[in-house]
Amino acid sequence: DAHRRLAYEDENIFTVASFGAELMEDKIHNSPSGCDLIGERMAATVLSKHYGFSCSCNTPIAESASLKNENEIEVVFNKETYFVSDNVNNRAFDFKIIDEKGEAEIKEITLKRNIALLKAERPILGNATVYGCYGSNPKREIPKDMLSGISMAAFMLEA
Repeated sequence: DAHRRLAYEDENIFTVASFGAELMEDKIHNSPSGCDLIGERMAATVLSKHYGFSCSCNTPIAESASLKNENEIEVVFNKETYFVSDNVNNRAFDFKIIDEKGEAEIKEITLKRNIALLKAERPILGNATVYGCYGSNPKREIPKDMLSGISMAAFMLEA
């Protein structure tokens, strides 16, 4: 999340997701082909963001999270993000909500354009933190931008 926040503070710093890159057998380190993929993403980002070329290199980056009603949190991603999905199984994507009572299990996720709407099984109590790709090695599928095919960057936001 620190990388995500730093990219907003300095216009010359960019975030490139490594999720989705092929791993070695240890499931920790990127394989040579995974490193090639990350290198291609970095090159496309520089060509697009620094030099102004038209490249499909968007990394979905969460910008804000807000409570929409007692059990729904809306996460807004950068405007270039294009998610396509209506409702998906709560186990499909790696999001987590933790409020004053603890983890609020997510029962439904709706992805549309640059918004992820997370519906919890119970009302959200007090201050809540929303995570994308919680932990050091996310185990679930990660939402991808439909145009670039790049997975969202990890995040932690207060709702």
